Amino acid sequence: VDGNSVCAKCTCTTSTNGINYAACDEDYDADTCPPQVARQCHAEWNSDFSESTTYPVGELSSSDCSGPCGWDIYYSDEDTLGDVSWGCQSDLFCEAFVGENTCVYYEAQVQFTDCEGVQRTEIFKGYQSCCSTGENCNHADIDTTACTMNTVYGDIVTELYTCIAATSDHRIVDFGCEPDNVDEITCTGIEDYFVPVLGCYCQAYGALYNDLTSADAKAALKEGLSDLGEELSKWNDVFGCSIVAS
Repeated sequence: VDGNSVCAKCTCTTSTNGINYAACDEDYDADTCPPQVARQCHAEWNSDFSESTTYPVGELSSSDCSGPCGWDIYYSDEDTLGDVSWGCQSDLFCEAFVGENTCVYYEAQVQFTDCEGVQRTEIFKGYQSCCSTGENCNHADIDTTACTMNTVYGDIVTELYTCIAATSDHRIVDFGCEPDNVDEITCTGIEDYFVPVLGCYCQAYGALYNDLTSADAKAALKEGLSDLGEELSKWNDVFGCSIVAS
């Protein structure tokens, strides 16, 4: 109307007397409509640091997702439970490692030297599920005993962080150790730090590209690696560098 778009987001709803209808939220003053999303996924975060293998889902709370739904649990060294979360998942990860309505876990171990010169071993472990069978398909209790190990992803994580550790032993958890005699950040220092790390990501995930069948998953992988390169270009504007990473 009057040159403006009318945007409506509708869901199929059943009334109390059993009649199906479209319930719509409309915006008559929109210049453009927001991009459509594939589905609604349950969104929840829990910082329960127990050692339980099951986690009850809370009250339904939906968010817009362009890909599959699912949940995640991440562990750090010595099997310390990290955050438990329900939400959107990556098309790339779900196709390559998980599958439909399943969950997997991975384990990786990397040895490195910390900023104090001490040899350390960092343990990476995580659980992840994927589903795309309907709205809020991830609104369910978690049972990690039903998950199967994915050695392929575990190998990729191991390769990635082993490579990063080899470029600079302290980068795994300390994000680099600043020498006492360094008074300023230089373009050379930034490039020497980040470019090898980007190469590690390309090496670890690059071999996965040809194994993917979905065009969306391939595009997601390329975009993810490209985003890492773009992070470097931000330093160019801040410090006047001319770092090129691709």
